[in-house]
Amino acid sequence: MGDSSSLETDYLVVGAGAMGMAFVDALIDESDAHVVMVDRRHRPGGHWLDSYPFVQLHQPSKSYGVNSTPLGQDRIEPGGREKGFLERASGAEICGYFDEVMEHRLLTAIMTPAMAIVWLTGLMLAYWEGAFSDGWLHAKLALVFLLSGYQGALSRWTREFAADRNTRSAKFYRIANEVPTVFLIAIVLLVVLKPF
Repeated sequence: MGDSSSLETDYLVVGAGAMGMAFVDALIDESDAHVVMVDRRHRPGGHWLDSYPFVQLHQPSKSYGVNSTPLGQDRIEPGGREKGFLERASGAEICGYFDEVMEHRLLTAIMTPAMAIVWLTGLMLAYWEGAFSDGWLHAKLALVFLLSGYQGALSRWTREFAADRNTRSAKFYRIANEVPTVFLIAIVLLVVLKPF
């Protein structure tokens, strides 16, 4: 069948639609759990991506979505057949909303601060242990620096996907998905073996 890899997590959420996004949003507010989300589609939004491109919500926008990020402006429609009612988002607005939640709430609010904390605590530990003169630590810091740059590339690729400007193949992303694992193995070997 090919190579397989394993992944450890506290929660595996299958589906990045309304329920999956709302669950993960609440979970990260209330715990420090590690969450992995998977979806068969290329971006968050669930069935709104391909099933209902022309449909609006049947309820006010403010009562849909995730707790941390309101959908819509909570405004009253000024005219048309919806005059006097609270706004209802279209399918395109909902998909854009879930893209924004995924990028800003889940990626920016978790990944970037986590990377900063790891850098800070790692440097503090190296200082306390007096390891700055060790060659293995220099190699480890170089790999962590490259991995941090890779996280920046992932953020850029996410923005390209959101803007529908992706030019890379699925094979590229399958290979790119393994890069952090290679870095992780090399970093752990350096820390455990301290070869130089």
